[in-house]
Amino acid sequence: MIARTFPMSKVHLTDLPQLQPLLEKNTKHVENATYGVLEWGKPVNETYDVILGADVVAGIYDSQALVKSLFDLAHENTRIYLSARERLSGLLDTFELDLKERFATVERRMADSDNKNPSVFIICISGKRRFQ
Repeated sequence: MIARTFPMSKVHLTDLPQLQPLLEKNTKHVENATYGVLEWGKPVNETYDVILGADVVAGIYDSQALVKSLFDLAHENTRIYLSARERLSGLLDTFELDLKERFATVERRMADSDNKNPSVFIICISGKRRFQ
């Protein structure tokens, strides 16, 4: 777990309401980890240096709300890494277009891991744009 590997960092895990008991279990003895529900598109109060998302785009029901949340959670130097699978290409294309409106860099990279599923890739996002 990232929180144990980097004990001086602040880690906040999010998932759907029905998975909160699992997050509670996973963070029980980890002092620098917290958890909660992130409602896409709703206001947030914190920004993060790094945002990791595993398969968050699998069931995008509102790509603009997800992009708004990522934008709100990011500051100018934030790096965002989202793992995805090529199974909803039309949805992913729309999502990536929405991201490009708010971030300077949005690119797909092949996953560098022993689990070499050719349909899995990483969307790397950085360069939060300033809006006047």
